[in-house]
Amino acid sequence: MVCRIACVAIAFILTHSGFQAAQQVRRLPSKPTSASQSQTDTTWQQRERAICQIRNFAERVLSFQDTRTKALTLARLADLLWPCDEPFARDLFLKAIDLSTTKKEGSAVNSKAVTALTGLRREVISRIARRDPALAQRLTEADTDGEDQSINALDRMQTNFAIANVRQYVLRPTSVRPTSDVGRGDVGRSLRHVLAASRVTLQRRSSSQRALPQNYGTTRG
Repeated sequence: MVCRIACVAIAFILTHSGFQAAQQVRRLPSKPTSASQSQTDTTWQQRERAICQIRNFAERVLSFQDTRTKALTLARLADLLWPCDEPFARDLFLKAIDLSTTKKEGSAVNSKAVTALTGLRREVISRIARRDPALAQRLTEADTDGEDQSINALDRMQTNFAIANVRQYVLRPTSVRPTSDVGRGDVGRSLRHVLAASRVTLQRRSSSQRALPQNYGTTRG
């Protein structure tokens, strides 16, 4: 798994220049010459190809065994893709939310597992709030309805506080907003950070699994 992610990371790094070039399209003359038009076409082709590769990587993430790694990576990729492909990014966010939802079928869920999923869900919702505060608010309110009490009062307060901060940020003038890698369109750099974080997590998980007894997991369903 680690090797596969490393290979994908290399592919994305190689396409980084395509994203940077795509950002230069806006600065082309209003009446482009044939040469500049050709450059515009090339940069957009590179951009679309790189976005397609990110989508393919998102599909591979779904095969990850570690729930936390899978959910957070999907959320980060969704955040990354939002300016380029909002519908697909929204779908990734919802998949990440599903992964962080406590399943009530069958026997009672372990309290530690509930706590871990609660924290994971809060992280995903906080990232969603950066892109769609209204959706994040609905997800938070949904946790208070019915019998689902996986998010307690303190967790809800912290999540609402994060959403409020995002709403305040959205209302601020663009000129005073802090810049970020994604905001500047430096998608390649942001993606490398995502892949690096995922690779480190998987390496640690692989190391811990090698330390387990050989018959560990043979009786698991």
